Amino acid sequence: MKLDQELVIIFSARSVSAKEAWLRILAQLSRENSSESTYTVNGQIIAIHDVENMIPSGTGQHFNVQGNTYEFDLTIVGAYAHDAIRVRGAAQTDWDSWLHALKGAGQFVQAYVVNVEYDYWQNASDPLQYIARDVPYQHLPSTSNGLPPPLERTIIDISGNPGRRVLHQGFIEALGSPMWLSEQFFGLSGATSKEVLSANGDFTVRQENGLLRLEITNDQAASPSPRALIQLRKLLFPRAK
Repeated sequence: MKLDQELVIIFSARSVSAKEAWLRILAQLSRENSSESTYTVNGQIIAIHDVENMIPSGTGQHFNVQGNTYEFDLTIVGAYAHDAIRVRGAAQTDWDSWLHALKGAGQFVQAYVVNVEYDYWQNASDPLQYIARDVPYQHLPSTSNGLPPPLERTIIDISGNPGRRVLHQGFIEALGSPMWLSEQFFGLSGATSKEVLSANGDFTVRQENGLLRLEITNDQAASPSPRALIQLRKLLFPRAK
C-alpha cells in the first residue's frame, strides 16, 4: 500500500510519553481492525505483541515503527522545544480519528496533514536530493546556506515555496489540510483564533472539541492550492518573514 499522506502532530517539549503514545496507536489500530502481525521497530522485525517491549518508557524518548499500512514516528526536537508524532498512511485514511486518538498523548499544540511527495519537494533545499532522484534543479532559485567558509555552499532557495516548513520554538510554521490548532498554538504564532474564525479565503474553519479545524476548499491532496497556502500563512503566522 502506498503511504502517500502524513499526519504531523506537534506537542510541547518532553510532554509525550513514548509508551503511552504507542498504546494509543495500538488502540486506534484495534478500532480500525488494521493491526498487522509484525512491525519493523528501529530496523528490527518484531511481532506486534512484542513491540511494546521495544518502546522506551517516559518522556524525551523516540521510536520508529513501520508496517505495510502505517508508519509511526515519535521525534524529540530539543533545539526547537517540541515533540512530534508522525503517522504516515494512505490517502483514504480517516485522519480526524487518528488526531483525536493521539492528541492526548502530550500537551497538544497543532497538527496538519500533508501529501508526502509534495511536502518533500517543497522543502528540498539540498541539490543532492535532486541528483539522487535524477530531477533537474539548475532552473530553481539558489542561495547560500549562510555558513562561513569552508562550510558555505549553494543550496536551493525554498523561501518562496508556499508549502515550506520552518521550525520555531514550540511550534512549526507549516501548512496542510486539514489542520487542527490549539490556543497554545495561537499564543506561540502571534495569530488569534478570533481573526482566523472570521477570516474569508479558500478554506473553511470551525471549532471542534476545543480546537480550530481548518480545511482547504477544493483541495487536491497531491498539490494544494498555492493561493490558499499563501492566505493561510499570512493569517496563521503573522510574524513570519
